[in-house]
Amino acid sequence: DDIIVMAGFSGSGFKLSPAMGEIAADLALDGTTDHPVGFLAPAGVGAA
Repeated sequence: DDIIVMAGFSGSGFKLSPAMGEIAADLALDGTTDHPVGFLAPAGVGAA
């Protein structure tokens, strides 16, 4: 089982919540999404 976590939508991030909600719904229901989400992977966090 997978866990989908969406966080960080206060302040200026609030405007992103509709798109992130659509992505979360796609992932939860279909296991995939048409949106580019590779940069959101935990392995990419902090890598620069």
